[in-house]
Amino acid sequence: MAGPPPRFNCGEQSAEPWLQRAAVAADLLASLPVTARADAVLADIGCGDQKLERALRARGLPIRYRGYDLHPQASAVQRFDLATQELPGRHDVAVLLGVIEYLPAVADVVARLARQVPALLVSHVVRDGGHYDAARLRELGWQNHLTSAECEAMLADAGLRVFARRHTADRRTVLFLGVADGGTSA
Repeated sequence: MAGPPPRFNCGEQSAEPWLQRAAVAADLLASLPVTARADAVLADIGCGDQKLERALRARGLPIRYRGYDLHPQASAVQRFDLATQELPGRHDVAVLLGVIEYLPAVADVVARLARQVPALLVSHVVRDGGHYDAARLRELGWQNHLTSAECEAMLADAGLRVFARRHTADRRTVLFLGVADGGTSA
């Protein structure tokens, strides 16, 4: 299959920060009781080369993994346009790692996903640290560069409470695990 367009920066997907982000995501997901169930289903949206699946398996989590991407890099990954499509079928948790930076109408997309899944994990290179200037954001093709507070407010507006948050080692990316009111059993 043809690789993804450079605008999604997938040329960097083997870099250590991307691997660390997947590891942090797997650790956060392991804190949800639903991920210990073999009948539970996880949607990895914008899955790229599926490093999250490897991180989940390394932790022994039996959750069924489904990869979705606008530009699939493997035959097992379903082509999916998050901006225009609903998730096919039932999922217990959805994950967006390195995705919301590129989405137009990101709050609308997050709200739509929150209606489809009881738990949502998103990562974002937050504006709080001032790591990127306007020129770099244009180069990356990002449409969003939110603060931590804006990310949390977006999840709250979608009806999710932040159950957990964690920084990656470089302190640039924050992962937010939002769950629907009613707990963590998803």
